Amino acid sequence: MIFSPNDYPDNTSGGVTETLISPGTENFLELNAVSFFTEKAVRHFDIYDRKCIFKDEISALYNAYTYSDCIVDCKVKDIWETCGCQPFFYPIRNSHRLCTSSDNLCLHYHKTKWWSVMPHNMKEESEESRIFNFISNETWSLRCKNCYPSCDDVRYSLQTSSIVLRNDGETSFLKDIDIVNQSLVHIYFTKYGTLRLKQDRAYYWYELLSK
Repeated sequence: MIFSPNDYPDNTSGGVTETLISPGTENFLELNAVSFFTEKAVRHFDIYDRKCIFKDEISALYNAYTYSDCIVDCKVKDIWETCGCQPFFYPIRNSHRLCTSSDNLCLHYHKTKWWSVMPHNMKEESEESRIFNFISNETWSLRCKNCYPSCDDVRYSLQTSSIVLRNDGETSFLKDIDIVNQSLVHIYFTKYGTLRLKQDRAYYWYELLSK
């Protein structure tokens, strides 16, 4: 599982990339990153308009806001309200009772809802909002209306390849190692730098005045 160290690894938030490592293989995991940041001037806009949240605006599971943590927090709250427990693999909050086998029926019945997450909210009068509300039935999807992407974030992409792992004696790395149900994994960045994107106002007042 490849994910940002600042996020809780949750698949539904889109911040996790999974790859299957088979026994007896040598695997190459090539990482690429794209970072983006938002100028301070954008902070004056409403969250509905800029559609992102600065890390110090809202706290989720940890001290700084992240989109993934907000989705996890929303999901944990809904599981607690629906089934009265919290799965053990989520961060513990507010001394919630951990789910046991007696809660399996409730968790299984609603699991589709927690895998279909509808993030953030729109202005009620907009056409986008009406379409969004029509397709997101609350009985089968989880509405996380307060979860927006982070205004400053790094996104990772992953490409994988693998070959059969053999101890052919040509390298000293596997010398005197009996390869049985073992794998070798290389995780590395393909470039020294990353693409960095900036989100800013389309125009400033002095630009409009100069025209």
